[in-house]
Amino acid sequence: MLAWKSVLNQSGPTEFVFRVFTTVPELQTLLFLLSLLLYLLILCGNTAIVWVVSAHRSLRTPMYFFLCNLSFLEICYTSVVVPLMLSNVFGAQRPIPLAGCAAQMFFFVTLGSTDCFLLAVMAYDRYVAICHPLHYTLIMTRRVCVRMVAGSVGLAVFLSLQLTALIFTLPFCGRRREINHFLCDVPPVLRLACADIRVHQAVLYVVGILVLMVPFLLICVSYVSITAAILRIHSAEGRQRAFSTCSSHLTMVLLQYGCCSLVYLRPRSSTSEDEDRHIALVYTFVTPLLNPLIYTLRNKDVKGALRSAVLRKITLMGNRTEVTEFILLGLTDDPDLQVPLFVTFLLIYAITVAGNLGMVLLILLDSRLHTPMYFFLWNLSLVDFCSSSAVTPTIMAGLLVGDQVISHHACATQMFLFAMLIGTENYLLASMAYDRYAAVCKPLHYTTIMTTRVCACLITGCYVLGLLNASIHVGNTFSLSFCQSSVVHHFFCDIPAVMVVSCSDRHVSDLVLVYSVSFHIFFALLVIWVSYIFIFVTVLKMRSSAGPQKALSTCASHLTAVSIFYGTAIFMYLQPSSSHSMDTDKITSVFYTILIPMLNPAVYSLRNKEVKRGFFKRSLMGNRTEVTEFILLGLTNDPDLRVPLFVTFLLIYAVTVAGNLGMVLLILLDSRLHTPMYFFLGNLSLVDLCYSSTVTPTVMAGLLGGDQVISYNACAAQMFFFGSFSTVESYLLASMAYDRYAAVCKPLHYTATMTPRVCACLITGSYICGFLNASIHTGDTFSLSFCGFNIVHHFFCDIPAVMVLSCSDRHVGELVLVYVVGFNIFFALLAILISYTHIFLTILKLRSSSGHGKALSTCASHLTAVSIFYGTVIFVYLQPSSHHSMDTDKVSSVFYTMVVPMLNPLVYSLKNREVRSAFTKIMLEAK
Repeated sequence: MLAWKSVLNQSGPTEFVFRVFTTVPELQTLLFLLSLLLYLLILCGNTAIVWVVSAHRSLRTPMYFFLCNLSFLEICYTSVVVPLMLSNVFGAQRPIPLAGCAAQMFFFVTLGSTDCFLLAVMAYDRYVAICHPLHYTLIMTRRVCVRMVAGSVGLAVFLSLQLTALIFTLPFCGRRREINHFLCDVPPVLRLACADIRVHQAVLYVVGILVLMVPFLLICVSYVSITAAILRIHSAEGRQRAFSTCSSHLTMVLLQYGCCSLVYLRPRSSTSEDEDRHIALVYTFVTPLLNPLIYTLRNKDVKGALRSAVLRKITLMGNRTEVTEFILLGLTDDPDLQVPLFVTFLLIYAITVAGNLGMVLLILLDSRLHTPMYFFLWNLSLVDFCSSSAVTPTIMAGLLVGDQVISHHACATQMFLFAMLIGTENYLLASMAYDRYAAVCKPLHYTTIMTTRVCACLITGCYVLGLLNASIHVGNTFSLSFCQSSVVHHFFCDIPAVMVVSCSDRHVSDLVLVYSVSFHIFFALLVIWVSYIFIFVTVLKMRSSAGPQKALSTCASHLTAVSIFYGTAIFMYLQPSSSHSMDTDKITSVFYTILIPMLNPAVYSLRNKEVKRGFFKRSLMGNRTEVTEFILLGLTNDPDLRVPLFVTFLLIYAVTVAGNLGMVLLILLDSRLHTPMYFFLGNLSLVDLCYSSTVTPTVMAGLLGGDQVISYNACAAQMFFFGSFSTVESYLLASMAYDRYAAVCKPLHYTATMTPRVCACLITGSYICGFLNASIHTGDTFSLSFCGFNIVHHFFCDIPAVMVLSCSDRHVGELVLVYVVGFNIFFALLAILISYTHIFLTILKLRSSSGHGKALSTCASHLTAVSIFYGTVIFVYLQPSSHHSMDTDKVSSVFYTMVVPMLNPLVYSLKNREVRSAFTKIMLEAK
């Protein structure tokens, strides 16, 4: 206990710096480039080994299993050291905090020790293969191999944790100490201690003997037996082959153990710091680089497997999947349980939505909750709401209708969204643990540690890692072939459940799932674990009874959610597919898909006094608005420009009305245009007409009469309708991009993909999103107080222009505007971008020049309108209010309020032969 109380002694330095190798600029550049080249070669070589061993069936033997793990270790081991080293090559001496130095030492010693233990395990594997070839498969079973690797990692973690904790119980005098090394290795850090280190050196020798001498002794014993067995072999070819394998392994053993022995097992008096740095370069760069070469690239089996794997990837064109839809069996087949479960899940989902959305709004609206802790809680609540919404409606639908059919693309989409949100939540929990560590352990430096920039970087990293995680898993799962069976034994498209349905070899996919999920869970859990160790050590030092109780209460809530979340995730994803029980998995999945999103608002924040106080404050607040009308300044005050602008806008509006109304009528009257493409065009024309009519008459009236008075309610109504129709147009453009994708990339399945039901759902969803978005913005804007100033510096009631007039704090309103508009634009643009990526790839495969021209013409028209619409919207709505120039905004607004609705009928359809022929036919019939 005394040792743990002095971990990271407060009398020591707050940071370390590394001594630079050289101050000569030419040598610094050369060293940087050489180190970077070696690092890239290490990554490529070891990654290639991991890939080829995982992908090739003939290499699924104990020997290559250990080699695969060794290569993965080399990647991690080098990545712990080299990036930080490269950042300090040019003499910047970037400081590393005390906790960061301890973390680097822990990982470095853990991975290096595991490397040594694995070399001993591999020597034992060679001993069994050569000395007991007939019993090899019975001795080196898969279970034994996994236990050996797990034992190596576990023993290394145990020893390195004890050593690291012991080192950082020492006091380090001074505020900033220089480490004469390029990493936080044990000997150079020990030299900086300003206390007696004889006991620590003795412990270092003991650990060094355990890590180096004991495995080396086992290797020696194995090779003595191997040598004796080789001498008994009569065949010269057999002896040569055995000696070749042994010489490769012994070369690596001598390099690894020789360098480590020189660094860790020498007395301090005979240690040279510069020599240690040079020796460390060998086992940091040379050993990981040589491993793939001397172990595997000289091996015929590996070279053949690598060559065949590359050729197979090149020649494999497309996924031979015959299944176009899946059948979800749901949670239960018992009719007596379906209705009660539906009611239960409906209640849970309602609580989840109310709790998480309520938390999001409360944190946005109360300025006292604008702190890092509640910023993370806000994002966690948003992620919980989205992840629950990705799954729970599917469960409830399955309980009502029984087995549910879901298309191939819808299944992939659900899997992607759920995996992305779960991956994001995983890292959010780790970020929140780090935030609690900073608040409890470093209270005086909390505001300087958890700055806005740091919080934004942490949140961005969480979402990026979640997106990357989902992309890997969805691509990995749907690269498999699905031939006949399409029954998913689950209530949603979870990765293991869908993977089981595949008719192709899924061994590699299983490994990718296990390794990827293991990495994400292990890394996040390690951050949480280290953070809470420091928190508990700090809590034990507190003398006040109220302080420990408050800190432990916060920890208990967080750790409860962490235990449930990680326990179910590990149970689901880190067991082999052969041992999966789908019924058990379904019950387990209920916890992290339904219950955790419901519990998080309660265990994290509803027990918090600040949250409850903010809730009551908001529920009692009213809107103190004295303004009953607004004055629109219009587009210009110059009398000479008003008449020309009025005539111009009148002409534009007339063209807009005629073009869009004509398009709507033409599509309604001509049965040949009753297709999905023209169905979307008809709705787009109707929306353009409506949202142009919401604004343009007001602009023209202002040009004729000067400043225009508009009532408070009329301003709100105009804002609502304009927000509705502009958002509907945003999602309609995305829907049209998807329609073009289906037509160009899947022409044979176009009618099956773009059914009337799908089209109706897309249109309905666009309108719902539009009205929901407008309700949020109008309610958010007019919940502000308007005291005296009522002059709107715009030609209509646009959101930023009205929000500026508020006399209350509009920080939250601006955040709501940026986040909601950002989400709508990002989601729609993402759909457009993905659609057009597939379209351009398909166009490049077309051999017909006429096909190229037709497809590119359609794309160019759509992309032109998209660029104008989204460019101006992003320019107006996604910049901070401090950067707004109302004159610039007014000019920009002219494009998407008047010009875009006029251009849309032209760029989309009037250039179309079918539209022109339909127009000609209607005109002839009218005569």
